Amino acid sequence: IDWTAAQQGHYVMMVKCEEFRNGVKIGEINRDMQYIVMLDTSILAPTIINMSVIPTNSAGYPYIVSQQNQNVSFTLMSDNSANNVSIQAFGEPFLISNSATFTSVQNGNDIVGSFDWNPTSSEARINPYFVVIRTTNGSYSFDETIQIEVSSVSSVNDVITEELNIFPNPTNDEFYVEIFLDKTSEIYVVVYNLLGKKVNDYSTQKPSGKHVLESDFNLKSGNYIVSILKDNVEIRSEKLIIR
Repeated sequence: IDWTAAQQGHYVMMVKCEEFRNGVKIGEINRDMQYIVMLDTSILAPTIINMSVIPTNSAGYPYIVSQQNQNVSFTLMSDNSANNVSIQAFGEPFLISNSATFTSVQNGNDIVGSFDWNPTSSEARINPYFVVIRTTNGSYSFDETIQIEVSSVSSVNDVITEELNIFPNPTNDEFYVEIFLDKTSEIYVVVYNLLGKKVNDYSTQKPSGKHVLESDFNLKSGNYIVSILKDNVEIRSEKLIIR
């Protein structure tokens, strides 16, 4: 298992061991492990030296907002004076048909990585895409996570904000979804972790008017993405911080 946490928080991992005899499963055992990620005051891994070129969201995390058919590109650098550092990138934009590209070259004492992507209307959505930039010297690695939001129109977030609100945020556990409906609709609330895995959800049907929905999922401390769908159409996605 090789993993570098990019954000503070509490994480849980499960390892499943299955036992087979003559091709027939006869048993299994699960082991859970909890990771508590804190600030590192003695980083030994090579890091990005110009992360300040990436804008951040209100929570302070690297976050790029773009529109369909608008180029997304940035260049990041790491010190390579010892000539043993490499830089690479991975994430969802590299796995789709309209994939992003990432190249790295040596420039003096620095190694330079360049990201380039031209998202189209097919990639426009409310949930952000996650791109991980990894620097490594062969012994230690360090990851930086960048979120990229691709909107279909520039005003979509302004329209959504007027009809829906998620509060409080940050919160210790439960949160509320305040929503105004112009007609009877099915509302679906789903919570994802930052790896895109669904951790909990619920749905309810409400008549037209203003409603406040209580959501108590018993989430562990950390960062999540809350997605709200109305009649199977996503209308809002927002990062939720559980303290």
